[in-house]
Amino acid sequence: MIRHIFLLIFILFIFCITSNCIANELALTKSQITPREISKIIQKQGPKQTIKLLYANQKTWDMVLRNIASGKQEWLNVAKLLKSGTDAGSSEMLNLAMGEALAYSPKFVLEIMKEDNFFTAVCYGPDIDDIRFSTYDKAINATNYRIAVLEKVNDSNLMDIRNKCIDNLKKSKISLQEYFNVKK
Repeated sequence: MIRHIFLLIFILFIFCITSNCIANELALTKSQITPREISKIIQKQGPKQTIKLLYANQKTWDMVLRNIASGKQEWLNVAKLLKSGTDAGSSEMLNLAMGEALAYSPKFVLEIMKEDNFFTAVCYGPDIDDIRFSTYDKAINATNYRIAVLEKVNDSNLMDIRNKCIDNLKKSKISLQEYFNVKK
């Protein structure tokens, strides 16, 4: 009798663990996952496991990056939560998305950078492997736009990080010239 009770408890335990993981994975395979859903998964499984789950489904990972790049505050908060769970590849992709977000929400991105000191690679040129930035003109236009938007941020608490970001973006223009073999 006691053996049956322990067996039943063990089966229920395994079921609960498995169903929780399955539920989280199902949430991550939806075509639209919300920042709230991702935050809940991060709370339950941690940022590293959440990154693994997101990264395992390319459509979901791309959707998350696009939303972060939109500059919407709730998605930038997700990026902040995910950052500590990233590795080399996912970290670079997250930084590129945050770099794009500069164009839409420069002040909030700068606040995140200052607060967490995570996104040191955010202030570089755009992803030249992305078709939207695959030519010199497209990449330079995006970089110049980010600089112009950042120059409008006048918060005295953010001036140091803003200026460093602008300097990095200006330096990245030189790298873009070299990459695209453009003489100026």
